[in-house]
Amino acid sequence: MTARHRYIGGASTILAMSVLGLIAWDAYSTTGAVERGVEFAASSHATNRLQGAVSPGTVALHPVARPDRRRRIRGTVVDTRGAPLAGVHVSAMSRADESLAELPCPDWAPGAWEALLEEKPRRLLQDCQWAGRDALTEWLSSRRGEAIPQAETVTDGDGAYLLDGLDDGALSIWALNEEGAAAQQDILGIHDDLRLVLTPGLRVEGIVSGGGAPLPGTHLTLVSVTTGRYFDGIAGPDGRFRMGPLPLGRYVLLAEQGGWRPALLHLDEATSLPEDGVRLTRPLNHAGRVLSRGNPISGARVELFVDFSSEEGSLQVATSDAKGQFHFSGLREGHRVTLSAFHEGMIASAQVTLDERDGAETELELRPAPFLEGVVRDEARQSISGANISWVPQRLGGIYPATTTTLDGRFRLGPLGPDKNQITVSAPGYLDAHFYLDSLELQSPFDITLFRAELITGVAVDEHGAPAPNVTLKLNRACKHPASFGERPQTTTDTAGRFELKACSPGPWEMEAVDERFLPDAIPVHAPSGGLRIALKQGPTVTGILLDEHGVPVVGADVFLAKREERGSPSRYISSDAQGHFRLGAVPPGHYIVWAQKHVQGVTRLTAAQDLELRDGMATQVELRFPVGLTVSGIVVTASGTPLEGVAIQTSRFPQADSTEPPHIGFGCGGPPIGVRTDASGRFVLRGLSSAPHAVWATKDGHAFKPARSMGGTHHDNDWIFMKPGASENDLRLVLQRISFVRGRLLGPDGRPFPDYVINREIGVFSLEGTFLFPTTNHGQMALIFDAPGVASRTVTVDVPLEEDVDLGDIHMPTVLHP
Repeated sequence: MTARHRYIGGASTILAMSVLGLIAWDAYSTTGAVERGVEFAASSHATNRLQGAVSPGTVALHPVARPDRRRRIRGTVVDTRGAPLAGVHVSAMSRADESLAELPCPDWAPGAWEALLEEKPRRLLQDCQWAGRDALTEWLSSRRGEAIPQAETVTDGDGAYLLDGLDDGALSIWALNEEGAAAQQDILGIHDDLRLVLTPGLRVEGIVSGGGAPLPGTHLTLVSVTTGRYFDGIAGPDGRFRMGPLPLGRYVLLAEQGGWRPALLHLDEATSLPEDGVRLTRPLNHAGRVLSRGNPISGARVELFVDFSSEEGSLQVATSDAKGQFHFSGLREGHRVTLSAFHEGMIASAQVTLDERDGAETELELRPAPFLEGVVRDEARQSISGANISWVPQRLGGIYPATTTTLDGRFRLGPLGPDKNQITVSAPGYLDAHFYLDSLELQSPFDITLFRAELITGVAVDEHGAPAPNVTLKLNRACKHPASFGERPQTTTDTAGRFELKACSPGPWEMEAVDERFLPDAIPVHAPSGGLRIALKQGPTVTGILLDEHGVPVVGADVFLAKREERGSPSRYISSDAQGHFRLGAVPPGHYIVWAQKHVQGVTRLTAAQDLELRDGMATQVELRFPVGLTVSGIVVTASGTPLEGVAIQTSRFPQADSTEPPHIGFGCGGPPIGVRTDASGRFVLRGLSSAPHAVWATKDGHAFKPARSMGGTHHDNDWIFMKPGASENDLRLVLQRISFVRGRLLGPDGRPFPDYVINREIGVFSLEGTFLFPTTNHGQMALIFDAPGVASRTVTVDVPLEEDVDLGDIHMPTVLHP
């Protein structure tokens, strides 16, 4: 096989591919690239470099000889029918030392304290996406954790490829061309027949806009979460971009443009871009001064914390200068933020809603920081020495004070911050006390009473007698003691399996392990007791691999294990790993079913359910496979027949085809993910459908789905159409009608607007200007009835054109009613 140049784009799209960290673009300016509509390119390690004058879309492959390395991976690339594919770019990538998937949450993120108690690391992409937005933006912008290219080649006429001179360790192997993509992760060792099946993959396309207008030249970075591979692109002159095809999986998209706040979006095979694409906003600045008795304070620490109700929590820190001034940038209009200043035992705090007011500043006047003072006693009013008092604010970050009581039980804790604070008081042999205090309302001294605990101590071991570390143990009922009312006493075993549980009353209790490694069996214990040896049962286990219809491992699918008679309530579930493997356990012996489910571009794919009989001490291995699916295509048009772009298409298997089909586990209160949208021509494709009947529906802001006017299935009510994949009516034509709006202003006999009135006896309007906006999907003549206090009703007849708006202007109500 020889490296070769190949023109793969048009004027609008460049195929995503990696060339050992070197992309050869034409040597023109970025502006020129934008004008030509260059929308996508890729990088694997270094930033893109402009080299020479070459045609747009031309990629130069530069193999690197590594004679000292002998590892190789050989295989073929085929299409979904098994036919070999020539000219496909195949590359091997290794992970960097830093991993995007392992990026931790910021210390101050909500829930971090609970994670510390559970000794469980919190990952940004799993546990705090919004809280870690700024950290993730900085990470991606600086290209941290970028995958390292090992080798790249092009398949020959038989679809064969050879990647040679590879490093040891886990690799991801990618295959890309203009028609499809494939990737396999965590490939170890030498392979002589690694088969890569190209599928249509994932295409990320949309428009970048800001201030209501397209933003050409916006730089886009798309990063694979699991492999760390970076892809780069530039929005075209109309703000549009197209990325892909890429292998299905989890990605993060970063959009950057000078003078605008970066946008960060999380995408995968189940979640597409928002309907309005990628929207950037202008960054706001906020400044202020730190004062003490009116004098400027230099060197004060100033924190700006974005309220999490805005769903973009973040923390910024600045230091006041010689004039006491501080400055924050890159903020977003409408966010409510808390500003806090700290300096030599003094604090100040203020809340501000950001807007575009010029010259708006916040003055932070320092005052002495509060301290929590008091005494800790037992229920006999005897002082407790050596009790621990700790403080954790609602927002975490930094080092927080902790102290212990003196011989006479007294303590002084602080300085405290401006937040609401969680105070924990604990002492050996006593029940812990937890309470919340607002530091702005502290009134010391506090008299804290701890109550004697009935201790249950011992060691937890597994079935083989080995210590069971990091296991959460809980007592089976809540305490009725006033010190811990409603709490279930719990603890976590240490590295040697040792534990100490504090029961709130003597007598019999039941303990259970809350851990996926062990059965939640009720273990009888007595309080107080010591030296216990608790044997935790692991029960039967199920291990296996999940494959797609081509025999390729499936990453990130949900695998469920449920009792046969409780199919809709899984006992355990887990996600398949990078190689499609899964392990389910800690269930009692019995009859079960196991199956997998994955949401892929608007379709919920299900494997067949396998019946299992699980017995103690038995490990069961299974192979789950998604069946060959059916494909249905279609178009979405308006009521007047115009194709609609950006419409979300969703499907649901409804009802189950038969009693042997596994249940579809629902999406909870958030609704199903929106996995596929129509393109610029209104077209869409649904792949991997089963032959079971499906409900199909379409959504777009400002539009109403019209099943009765749609074709390709039978309509049901006004919500969806019913279709059976594989039937003759496979080509769907879905109709969305644009909602018409009737607008106007309601005035009284004296010409003043009504701020409060009702339309058609059911729709209340509240507007100081008297304006209304009445939505309707009806067209033709319709009546609007206006009722306002103190005047007679008025009916206005209006002729509403199909999918058009009507402006009624000012509507004057008749004279005042007389009693």
